[in-house]
Amino acid sequence: MTTTSGGLLESQAALTLQDAALPHSAGEAIAVNATEVSEVPIALTAGRRATFRTFGVDGVEDPVLHLLSPSGSQVAIINAQGAGGEEQLSYQPAVSGTFRVVLRAKTALSTGRAGLTLNGEAWTDDLPFAGGLVKLHTIRAGEVLQTTPVPRGMSSVHSMYVIGGDGLNLLARRTGGPAAALNWTADQDHQTVTVVAGALTPGGGGAIRLTRNDAAISGHDADHDGLGTELERSIGTCADYFGVRRGFRCSTATDPADTDGDGIDDGWEYLGKFHISLGAGGFRTGRLPLPLWGANVRHKDLFLEVDMILRCPGDTELRMTPDNARLFAAYYQDEIGSPSIARQDAHAATLRNPDGKTGINVHLDTGVAPASEDDLTLYGDWGGYNVVDPELEECADNTHYQTAWREHMDPARRGVFRHVLAHNGNGGQTAIGSFAISGAISNAAVLVHESGHAMYLGHSGPDRVTGDVDVNCKPNYPSVMNYAFQNLGAGFADGSGNVTLNNASLQESGAVDPDNTLLLDGLEDTFDYWVDRASGSVDWNRDGFMSPATERVQAYANSRPGAACEYTRYNRSDLDEASDVSPAMSSLNGRVYTFYVRTDGRLRFAHTDSDWSCEVPDADAACVTWSTPETLSQEATSVDVERVGTPGRLLVVYVDPGGRLVETRLTLGAGGLQTWSPTTVLPDSSRASGEPSLARQGPCKAYLAYKTITGQLRHRQWTCVNGWGPETPALSDREQPIVLPDFASPGIGYAYLGFRPNRGSFVGAFAETDGTLRLWRLNEITGQWVLIERVDDVGRAEGRPALAWVSSATKTSDGRLYVAWLTHPASPEDRTVRIAMSHTSVRQLPNGHLARQFRIGLRTYLDNNSLRAAGISLLFDRESSSHLISAESRETGDESYISIRPKADGINDFAYTGYNDWETIRTGLCLGVLKSTALPYRVRC
Repeated sequence: MTTTSGGLLESQAALTLQDAALPHSAGEAIAVNATEVSEVPIALTAGRRATFRTFGVDGVEDPVLHLLSPSGSQVAIINAQGAGGEEQLSYQPAVSGTFRVVLRAKTALSTGRAGLTLNGEAWTDDLPFAGGLVKLHTIRAGEVLQTTPVPRGMSSVHSMYVIGGDGLNLLARRTGGPAAALNWTADQDHQTVTVVAGALTPGGGGAIRLTRNDAAISGHDADHDGLGTELERSIGTCADYFGVRRGFRCSTATDPADTDGDGIDDGWEYLGKFHISLGAGGFRTGRLPLPLWGANVRHKDLFLEVDMILRCPGDTELRMTPDNARLFAAYYQDEIGSPSIARQDAHAATLRNPDGKTGINVHLDTGVAPASEDDLTLYGDWGGYNVVDPELEECADNTHYQTAWREHMDPARRGVFRHVLAHNGNGGQTAIGSFAISGAISNAAVLVHESGHAMYLGHSGPDRVTGDVDVNCKPNYPSVMNYAFQNLGAGFADGSGNVTLNNASLQESGAVDPDNTLLLDGLEDTFDYWVDRASGSVDWNRDGFMSPATERVQAYANSRPGAACEYTRYNRSDLDEASDVSPAMSSLNGRVYTFYVRTDGRLRFAHTDSDWSCEVPDADAACVTWSTPETLSQEATSVDVERVGTPGRLLVVYVDPGGRLVETRLTLGAGGLQTWSPTTVLPDSSRASGEPSLARQGPCKAYLAYKTITGQLRHRQWTCVNGWGPETPALSDREQPIVLPDFASPGIGYAYLGFRPNRGSFVGAFAETDGTLRLWRLNEITGQWVLIERVDDVGRAEGRPALAWVSSATKTSDGRLYVAWLTHPASPEDRTVRIAMSHTSVRQLPNGHLARQFRIGLRTYLDNNSLRAAGISLLFDRESSSHLISAESRETGDESYISIRPKADGINDFAYTGYNDWETIRTGLCLGVLKSTALPYRVRC
């Protein structure tokens, strides 16, 4: 066994090819350097003799001259003079036609250049004669000889000549283009034959693979992959489940017909995929030159056709750039993050590539020619790239990817290529285990993420490994599949340094092994946790202190600032009523009420006495059952509600179509009997626009904030003793009026801010004229609003922000403030729900002391960036639930409804851990390829 030069990829040369100089007597693959052979066509006339003579031959040069008939069979040959001699061939044809003169070297050492005369006159001069020669022994009937182009090899139109045992008689001639495979089947036994591989284009010579395939001999292809047992033994692939092939135990192969387990059988990978298809013009034959594109029978391959859909009229056609192609490949080739040799060895053991190496080789048909030789097998213009026009006059969604491949990908590619329908946008959409993939063409990480779904990976590891619960953003799962790490340079996770977490029971002191630097780095750098690296402690609840190891805290541990972590969506319940403003929530005697204004202007409400604990997270099952909705008013535009008084009652304030503020109150009697007070208009109030907001301090003090029709902010106080106080213009501490834009309404709440220990404040969330959301504190002595400085940039908002103080179980003033709002976008279709919270930021000073600072920030999506809503409300009431509850006026396509989340704080009692993506990819790679063909599966996965 030797490696070769002359352009072959080193891996293919070293692992699959024998040296052409060695003796050959069984099924095998041979590296041949195809050099130039001259073929000159000539028209001959029946009965008129033609005499050809070489000239200019000297030294060791020894040409062989063949004359071929119009059908390609040999009619004359001459090699009589030996080295340095001039040969003469004379022939009188019986029929007229175009014949062909072939000039080649007799041996590998007798190459040269010569001229030809025709009937004594100069005809051609300076013709090269060479050819790569291989002598094969003991050829059996049924054996197939095939030349196969390989990467960095011959780039010419080429020919294969099969010469008989005398070294002169031409048994067969085959010719084809640079990507063509040429083959000859022996119809009888031969003691020896010589194969000459010739390049027919000047300067186009190079390496080519000659395969001697015994598959057609009876009993020589038990696994039906098109490769004979002798050939498979030679190239290191399996023919059955027995034996070892170059260190790879065939008993570990799922199917010996697909030794490397990538879903593409060995015969296709080594010889190319020959196919017959029926088109408009009838049957056609063809071949996918998989070896030329880099297929390797001993290493897993991933072939993708990357097409482009113009989702919207006016979209610009794009193709995957070389840089994005290289980056995409780096993920699967295990090159992201420079993993250590030990980790790569572990990945290789998981993937079970027969060559013992890590990663999966990627081959992308992007419609772009390779920029360099290094890219030859990574991407190329291989004839598959398509532009798919939108089907609709308006912008199409991403679901077209599921069917587009049936029309736009050549059926011959099925069983080899997967299909990517890329778009000029953000994000993607791919079903678990899908053959087809959808994603942004300009974002390699997104395409890798989406392709991972096609490999049966969810956002938290193998699909459904934890049932319906897919815990996104897990800090203990640093994978490109995880929204927390997707765009931060993480590759596929390998499960190393794993720990188990549960948001309902988190250990802070000594939470992580201090040597687990991978996890600690992610917690500190990606999740912005305060981490004591010496002890492995983590401030999960972000209160600025490490709880003792004997205690447990609750926190949304898998919430990464800025990410869309989706862990608040479980056990949701819906009210099937459409609203385009914020709902309002409150509780009374343990009963939770939701109020909302329907799009027809009716003010409606529903209630529930259900247990809100929702012990088991479930994506489809609600743990709360609502009463049948009732109508409170026929005419309203917006509403808010708060519990006030002793005994408690619900204070409901709504705006009617005329801008009047209207109130009514609900009390509960024995058996839950509801009694409503008469509706009254709040006296001496300006006409209101937008949505009102209520907040309370204890049972006997509340504030109402609202916006006038000119945008001026107003507030008024309510107390148990005096009822409603006068309307007051809202002024800043600089005595400037607070004005809101037409797209925003005020939101207020009551909270304990860390820079005012044990002292509560009414807090307001007010959007400035450009939508920038600011938080304010009401100074009740001066009646002015003071800007809260310790707030991170939370972006722009519209509608009514929602605020809720979530207190600890032991002390009301301990807890955190949540603020939720709708983003102010360029269009309503982009209106998402964000949420931020108060926390204590900790940093270590140069002297080793810790500096703690109260802040409001850590902005994230309430769910993900696809959640669209027209309004948001938050509720925390320990009488009903120990969790934060939210309600949204949700918008999904053409549907609108009220959706209630029982755990908007993300604190689900559910244990989650990390996983090894490579284990899932190993099998998912194979399964997804096979889904593309309606034929019986050619291999097993």
